[in-house]
Amino acid sequence: MAPISKDLWKEILFNQGLPLIGSNKPDEGNGFHDRVSWDMNFHENPYRPQKMLDNVKLNHYLDSIGGMINMIIDNHEEFKDGIKIENCSENYLATVKMYLDNYNYRGRNIFFNEITEWSRHFCRYGRIIFEIVGWYTNDSSQFYGYELKMLNNEYCKIKRKSIIYNAPFSKKKDKIIYKKERIPLNKCIIVDFPKELGGYKQFENKISKVNNLGSQFMSIDDPGKNLAHLKNWDKEFEKIICDWGSITQYEGVTDYYQVLLKLKFTKTVILCLNELINCFEQLIVYLNFKLKEKAKVEVDLNKYTLKNYVSIEEKWKKGELSFKEASDFYLN
Repeated sequence: MAPISKDLWKEILFNQGLPLIGSNKPDEGNGFHDRVSWDMNFHENPYRPQKMLDNVKLNHYLDSIGGMINMIIDNHEEFKDGIKIENCSENYLATVKMYLDNYNYRGRNIFFNEITEWSRHFCRYGRIIFEIVGWYTNDSSQFYGYELKMLNNEYCKIKRKSIIYNAPFSKKKDKIIYKKERIPLNKCIIVDFPKELGGYKQFENKISKVNNLGSQFMSIDDPGKNLAHLKNWDKEFEKIICDWGSITQYEGVTDYYQVLLKLKFTKTVILCLNELINCFEQLIVYLNFKLKEKAKVEVDLNKYTLKNYVSIEEKWKKGELSFKEASDFYLN
């Protein structure tokens, strides 16, 4: 494919200097867009399915995965230049950065800025879906910009070539009116819970099992029964999430197994981090088509790779690491 000419880039850059104001029709703003989804400002908690708000401990556990991702990014030098877009023009790179929400935010690598914003949603719901909204010039329909619109998983059904988006569209009195549209997969970013941990299907299965445990607390006036119920509930919860690991200090657990759980938890964090990086790889595929380039995402996270953490876990299982050596990995 022929690269974009200098004159065409001038047109693109001129339009990038204008706010993204317009509709899905030309001449109703600075440009027009191809968005299929819609905002649901009238709808209560549009991004938070109620079924996942009922269990405080589950939410705390999932949030701790996202929190650990952010802590690692904030505290380590590897993440200043750990993601780069290579093999592209300066105009292309500027276009990628311009439309990310956290551009020039907090002085960090721009791509990791985005990941820290997305991580809580991803870790709590096991999947993150964006519609990539393209923006085009009014006169020539030339692509010049984009937006990432996060979709509520609850309203999305992923098919072979599209996402069926069936979501609240309007409200009449107390009745919510739904509307169904198809969003082509080639303008979507979909990242699932790591396949090494069972993927999105296993994520949903674990959530369902925890919810089936019922409430952690009994509403009776017998402290002894309440405590026994809570201990049994915690024990069952630990069984469900044990292969994802944990940083909680449990009673009656050997030091060896406690360290193993922490190493597993750290591996879960690293796996989720790498899946979130995949968001940018999918975005670059889209922009390569629109801007006629062959850019690629280069990732160099030094020790924060899956291969490294699998190796550390295996060494611990074989007795080849001291407690101090193991703790250096799950505390860092």
